Amino acid sequence: MRATSPVIVLAMIPSALAISVSAQPRTAEEHSYDVAPNTDAMLLMPELKNAPAPAFVKPGVQLTYLGGSATIPGSHIVLVPGANGALSNKATGEPFSVEDNTGAGGMGLTQLTVIATHRDAVAAQTVSFLLNNGGQGPLTTVTESGITTTPGAVGDLWINPDVLRKYADLQGQGILSFKTRYKAAGREFNALWRTVSGENSSTTYVYDLDSGLLLHNAMCATTAASNAMINGTLQSTGGGTSLSQATLIAVRQVQSPWKPRLPRVLDGVRRLRYEGSQQVTLPDGNVIGGGTLRVQLSITGRAEDFVQIHREGATIIGNVPIPFSGDLVGGPVQITPVAVDPADLARLQQGQVLDTDPATKMVSTVSFVGRSRMGDVLVVTTAAPGPRQQRVDTVYDRSTGLMVGSAITDPMTGMASQVTLTGKD
Repeated sequence: MRATSPVIVLAMIPSALAISVSAQPRTAEEHSYDVAPNTDAMLLMPELKNAPAPAFVKPGVQLTYLGGSATIPGSHIVLVPGANGALSNKATGEPFSVEDNTGAGGMGLTQLTVIATHRDAVAAQTVSFLLNNGGQGPLTTVTESGITTTPGAVGDLWINPDVLRKYADLQGQGILSFKTRYKAAGREFNALWRTVSGENSSTTYVYDLDSGLLLHNAMCATTAASNAMINGTLQSTGGGTSLSQATLIAVRQVQSPWKPRLPRVLDGVRRLRYEGSQQVTLPDGNVIGGGTLRVQLSITGRAEDFVQIHREGATIIGNVPIPFSGDLVGGPVQITPVAVDPADLARLQQGQVLDTDPATKMVSTVSFVGRSRMGDVLVVTTAAPGPRQQRVDTVYDRSTGLMVGSAITDPMTGMASQVTLTGKD
């Protein structure tokens, strides 16, 4: 489990909480999962319903895109409804306040890793990173999500190439398609450029015609400003333009050190519960937002090589819970999955490098192996070299292979989180 706000971290578990596991036969119940069809793509290209994944889509394939987004305000102010507003709508009596209509922007990386491929589905995990300091770095993990969907089209990131070529000359109201050459990820592709436009938006997709891989996409959407009488003066409020774009910068095969099947420790497991803390340290050293962090990972579907997970929990500050939830997928092709085979852990040595990601510069290393006051554990640390880099420590019980702890620290945001395993059923 890679950290994402607000849950991110697992710390060491005391040996008293170590979980014993006995081998049990796998059942049909443990080979069932839900598939969410890519209905948007199928509306345009219905053959995708039964199309296989492109040839390059294999477990462990990782796609990295560099992108950016910005919002440009359409006026200087915006009206915000709220009980504390100093003004009111004369017609309805609804209170509102006048706030600055500011723009925003940022750059980052998005990575999709193929976790598993099956005849009827592809499971993939997506992680988004913010590039701090105006795009210069370091990276901060922003979001993480999982999807299990039809193989022929996963989001907009690929389309079965046979189906893509069939619709390469698609033209129509609001649709423009043409073939061109396009450079991405250090090479030039034979590409299809397609723009789909609506009344207030336009989206462009550029695909490699040979593989079906998305090379570039861009979006522009506008919202019109409106006029309002404020303190006797007619003023323009709200409105704006949203821009975003992303371009492929890397494709690689992650070389996982684990066996390709789910470990036995997950047989029959439905829920894993973790508890810990989260706090933010300001640049002046003051600590704010300290609270209890509770996380539950519910396994909602599985096959022999991946699990579907619903994550939910809350950060509790004082007596106020701040809830969060989301869906993930995981499996042995990941460097730090939720569980690994203990025999694989036994082969690792302290200081061993498990993975180096050229796109993010992050290196995953076995930082500790052995007994401590927490028991017999192995720790995998993932971080990029250099100062002020985000660091994630993932802790495994060496006897069971279960992930029993994780911790994340991010000097750029000042956030530090840790949780430990408190139970499973």
